[in-house]
Amino acid sequence: MQSYPDSYTDPFAESDQARKVNYLSSLMIIIGVLMVMVNVYNATYQNAFSAAVYFVVVALLLIYYHYKQRYKLWSQLFLALNVITSLYLFVQKGTEGFGIYWPVIIPFLIFTVFEPVRSLRLTIAYLLVMIAIQLTKWQLITDDSLGITGFVVYLSILSTITGFLFMHNKNRKTAEDFANQEREKIKVLLNHTSVGMVMLSSDMRV
Repeated sequence: MQSYPDSYTDPFAESDQARKVNYLSSLMIIIGVLMVMVNVYNATYQNAFSAAVYFVVVALLLIYYHYKQRYKLWSQLFLALNVITSLYLFVQKGTEGFGIYWPVIIPFLIFTVFEPVRSLRLTIAYLLVMIAIQLTKWQLITDDSLGITGFVVYLSILSTITGFLFMHNKNRKTAEDFANQEREKIKVLLNHTSVGMVMLSSDMRV
């Protein structure tokens, strides 16, 4: 009778992690390349260089993951890179002021990498840091284009995105947990049955 070893790792979990890494890395590399092109077009070469360094680092992290298969370390480094980049652009505003839109991406990245409750906590902490930065900017810079009303609207948009992502990922996590429980039941059944079993589809295919 065949049974699963104690060190059995779920191939579904591993493939899901690889999918997340490839998807997020590809997305941010494309954004980084677009940032380089926009900055070169606007002759802001220092920002273009920074953007080039950014997407090269993202690419190196992608290579590191596929070489070492360490998802936890990759996720921590990937999010740290993007959080620092977004806060820098939020302060510096980037080319033509587009830097203030970068933080909108961060909740999406966080909720894609981590489970819903942890993601919510991290996103709230990120928003609190943004509030502290904006309050400091108002004290040090009198001509800040993002006034109180603008920042409240900006923060409301980020909060709405965060709430939507939390509910969406919570429902998805519930469905995944149910699927995992069903898979565990099948695994226990196969490990303890003494007769052969096959599974047939509705059209009687194995």
